[in-house]
Amino acid sequence: MPERPGWRWDGIQIEELRHDGWRGVDVILKSHVVSMTLGQPIGVNWRVGGRNQPSTVLPGHISFIPAGVPFSSSFNCPAWYINVWLTPEFMAQALGGKGLGTVDALSPKCCFQDATIASLIRALQEEASLQTAESSDRAAILGTRLAMELARCAVGTDPAERFDPRPLSLVKLRRVIELIEQRLADPVSLGEMAAVAGLSAWHFARAFKLATGSSPHSFLLRRRLVKADAMLRQTDTVVSEVAAKSGFCDQSHLSMHFRRATGMTPARWRKSFFSRPNIEILAAA
Repeated sequence: MPERPGWRWDGIQIEELRHDGWRGVDVILKSHVVSMTLGQPIGVNWRVGGRNQPSTVLPGHISFIPAGVPFSSSFNCPAWYINVWLTPEFMAQALGGKGLGTVDALSPKCCFQDATIASLIRALQEEASLQTAESSDRAAILGTRLAMELARCAVGTDPAERFDPRPLSLVKLRRVIELIEQRLADPVSLGEMAAVAGLSAWHFARAFKLATGSSPHSFLLRRRLVKADAMLRQTDTVVSEVAAKSGFCDQSHLSMHFRRATGMTPARWRKSFFSRPNIEILAAA
């Protein structure tokens, strides 16, 4: 049961909890959550992105799980901790004009120490203890600073500290490839590909690379180059139209990536093929 009832502001919620033990089930969080452990050390089995990660959590340790990541935790001893929940909308607004992209890039990070984040959680806890409407503005400022600190810690962290997902299943991979093939001429975002796979952007990008050996962006680029190659060899379509129909911004965009992949411009590639028809694109940029 909660030690205190907690408090909620616009986009922010805080709660202080005590449990004698807990056995959670996998859920996909709708809001970002940052936790700070109080009291005695506890042994926790985190399950993040489909993988188990046993850890010893010490007093003052911080753990952060972004929205959209499959998550659960289990422990069989008394635990005391504070949770602060931030909605994706609040997080995106707090991170500014590029916030939405940054939110998609957030990674889980568990059992780390950060004095700044800890002090911000304590400050929000103090505002919650007042439980007055007047604390809303102060909470918004503290929540914004907390969002920025979490982005600092959870973007660009050491890969060894992240939870690696399992490779994308064959069924989900086929769905994503079908989407890519259908949309080669149009923009396709990481979020759209992740939605087809039923995963968060964070989980999807890593699971896709484990399954294919390349990032979603590199895979998409490769398929667009292959389509452009086929059009150059099999049709007399002008290069600018080839670029548009294969998903490149313009002819110069196609030429840049084509030169990186083949060492030639699309026009030279077309001439080379007709003189030596057995050559192929071997690598994409």
